Amino acid sequence: PWGQHGVRETDPESAIWIPIAMILRRTTVGLLCCALAIQQRVPHAASTMYSGILGPLTGKVQSAFQPSRPSQRPIAPEYTAEPLEDPQVRRLVENVDPSLRRNPPSGTYDLVVLGAGVAGLISCIVGRQLGRKVALVEQHYMGGDCLNTGCVPSKALIAAAREAARPVLRGGDLGVRVPEVAVDFEAVMSRMRRIRAEISEHDSVRRYSEDLGVEVYSGAARFMGKRQVTLADGTELGFRKCILGTGAGALVPKELEGIPHLTNSNLWNLRHLPPRLVVLGAGVIGLEIAQAMRRLGSQVTIISPSGRVMPKEEPEAAELVRKALDRDGVRLLAAKLLKVDRQAEALVGQQTDLCAWILFATQLERRW
Repeated sequence: PWGQHGVRETDPESAIWIPIAMILRRTTVGLLCCALAIQQRVPHAASTMYSGILGPLTGKVQSAFQPSRPSQRPIAPEYTAEPLEDPQVRRLVENVDPSLRRNPPSGTYDLVVLGAGVAGLISCIVGRQLGRKVALVEQHYMGGDCLNTGCVPSKALIAAAREAARPVLRGGDLGVRVPEVAVDFEAVMSRMRRIRAEISEHDSVRRYSEDLGVEVYSGAARFMGKRQVTLADGTELGFRKCILGTGAGALVPKELEGIPHLTNSNLWNLRHLPPRLVVLGAGVIGLEIAQAMRRLGSQVTIISPSGRVMPKEEPEAAELVRKALDRDGVRLLAAKLLKVDRQAEALVGQQTDLCAWILFATQLERRW
């Protein structure tokens, strides 16, 4: 049954790959940033989900899933949460940055988890629920995209954008003309950082190491054998099983190399609303940010080579989204980016667009 859920063992009795979709199906947890809900619900699925992984495993687990080869194009570097003078940002970093603590000594574990994102954190919880000795390795921030750059900050931004648009969208239908809405973007981002810092307590180094009994290590890991990884500081971790949960990063197109730009990661460090924003990519990440920023007051242009939004989804659903964006005043341009200069001009086809910021949201690449 494991093959049909996409679990693939890279070496018998060694490392395994677990897609987050399988974990979602087994745990039926909605927003995974709520670690308390996960801890309550996971035990009900633990015996069926992990007993074959952490316990005796005979033979090689097969799957139809075959990951693509990593791209040779550069991946955007890990972002640093800013501004550090903001007490909520400092609180976040103190909670989720394992490099602020000294690494435990070398050791041997039943399970070593590489990556402290959603998949990695859930794996640690389940491993400990089953009484296993577990180590977690993270080279950046615990909580992964969901806490730091995805679910939590984006939904906080969208909530503010929805309130900003509500009087205009609903008032018109009711025959009420609402004066211009005033948006305090600094206050919007401050609220987002406060919410993120509060939730970070659940994904913190302290909680996993002290409350859950997971040994948390900081650093990049390299496989030095079938049952051992070595960290950058020389710490050696032996294991019976290893889970890879290292996530993905935004690929940087050659047109943006050396040009300051935004991704879905460093966007959350903004303190002032960009007056003009060009979004490269019409997938779900680019669209939700584009709509939110437009509702908050930016002039937003989405560049899509196909001229469509959500090209991988059903055309009928994509058309509904396109109409909503059009209603909000988001411009959709069917074009390909040719070049960008440092004067914040984007040459799109044969048309030059002046913009304050460019948000790259087209493609992600795994980090392993």
